[in-house]
Amino acid sequence: MNGKAGGAFVTYSNSTELYSKSFRLSDNATVYSAELSAIKLAINEPEIMDIKHLLANHEGAIRLFWIKAAGMLVFSGNERADEYAKQATTKDTIDIEVDLSKSAKKRTK
Repeated sequence: MNGKAGGAFVTYSNSTELYSKSFRLSDNATVYSAELSAIKLAINEPEIMDIKHLLANHEGAIRLFWIKAAGMLVFSGNERADEYAKQATTKDTIDIEVDLSKSAKKRTK
């Protein structure tokens, strides 16, 4: 928004929002950078660490699938994270510095 980028993630349990974190990224950072930053932060949350531990110690095959949400199936958690990310763009302080891609650097000149 206006050259400012924000990101966020939200954790839920049984449709109840437990925790959220939002952050501002370097100006002109891409949505891709915001998404990756949110994933990096989220995977270190205690609930996710528990899941990572269970997966690491599981014997046998595990299949994980990424399901793209579309249309009316969009989970409200994604919309909530988007709200937090937009709010983060209003912060004065940049929380996460990201290197801009070559194409993003050209756009800022």
